[in-house]
Amino acid sequence: MIISRKIRIYPDDSQQTIINNTFDVCRFVWNKLLERSIESFDDGKLIIPNYGDIISEYQFLSKDNKGYVFDRHAVNNVKQFLRLSFSKYFDTIRTKNIKYRKGGKPKGFPRFKSKKFSKNSYASYHHENIHIDYMNHVIKLPCLGWVEYNPREKEFPDDWRLLHITISKSSTNKYYCSLCFECENNQIGYNGLDFLINPKQTLNILGIDYSSSSLYVDSNGNQPGYPKYYRSNQKRLRMLQKRLSRQQKGSVNRNKTIQQIRILYGKISNQRYDFLHKLSTSITKMFDVICVEGIDMKNMSQCLHLGKSTMDNGFGIFRNMLKYKQDRIPFHLMITAEKWFPSSKTCSCCGNIKHDLMLKDRVYKCDHCGNVIDRDVNAAINLKQYAFIHINAIAQRFIDRSFSMN
Repeated sequence: MIISRKIRIYPDDSQQTIINNTFDVCRFVWNKLLERSIESFDDGKLIIPNYGDIISEYQFLSKDNKGYVFDRHAVNNVKQFLRLSFSKYFDTIRTKNIKYRKGGKPKGFPRFKSKKFSKNSYASYHHENIHIDYMNHVIKLPCLGWVEYNPREKEFPDDWRLLHITISKSSTNKYYCSLCFECENNQIGYNGLDFLINPKQTLNILGIDYSSSSLYVDSNGNQPGYPKYYRSNQKRLRMLQKRLSRQQKGSVNRNKTIQQIRILYGKISNQRYDFLHKLSTSITKMFDVICVEGIDMKNMSQCLHLGKSTMDNGFGIFRNMLKYKQDRIPFHLMITAEKWFPSSKTCSCCGNIKHDLMLKDRVYKCDHCGNVIDRDVNAAINLKQYAFIHINAIAQRFIDRSFSMN
């Protein structure tokens, strides 16, 4: 199992200079390698040049330049990332699922990185030079030395093996270190194959149906009451954006306003993540099996004038949190229903499908059995029943495989 941990670090001025230099060199080398790769690609054969060819042409990248310090091992990985980006693009072409950008270029093709809009990050795979001192709350990073990190971070287990790290910088000038670990998968009930020997007498199953107003409605009729952090900060955000539109480009006050907008967006994001983490953790501890509606959140945000509410809820992030948290607990499972499963149109009592159900109909009235129930609660109950069927199917395959082996 691959587990990652993201911690905030506090480098000093000299360490920040080295990190920023590494960001700039990685971006510069990426653009140069991509430029020459495109030239060879237009000639009919893709050839990605080596990092050494770039160093020989630009003296400020050579080792003799002692005044310009950066992580050379991290810059050396840029070629591998560019090769991986081209591989993903070619895989997209093979599947014939080609989409185009506004400029007419195909999506997925590697693009040049901008200093202003690109994400600042670099990866280092020299994990043998990385050490963590939990007593003093410092971590030793390549080319940086000992760097302080957030003292509230928990200790990592000794059996976790470090694979690589990623140093990043947010738009609000905060530095982070993401550590990628490899550990053994102790999930006894992984993929539901061992639910037959579950020590519990019964399984606690929960169905979750997406709700634009309250994030979700479960099969018990409960709603989390999502606070809608974006809408609560929208008045402040509108005032800052109006001020920004009236300021002169390149001025000091405009840059200050841009930073204030970034800080506000970061606050909204942190509030949302904090709420979703606490909510997903509480649900995972209470229920063994969770069945979630498998809707496409991107398509949902682009139709029916629900873009602001859909993006503010963060239901896709919430679904991913439930997935990895359920996988880490024995005898726990998360099931995602099929995309076209008619959870809202199916009656939870008799199973009749009401094809003429409209989105404005918030109360489900069954024409076959006369059942009257809230639309979202009815869909959540159907998702719970879907989980029962899914678990029974897995158990039956497990039994058939056991008999065939005997």
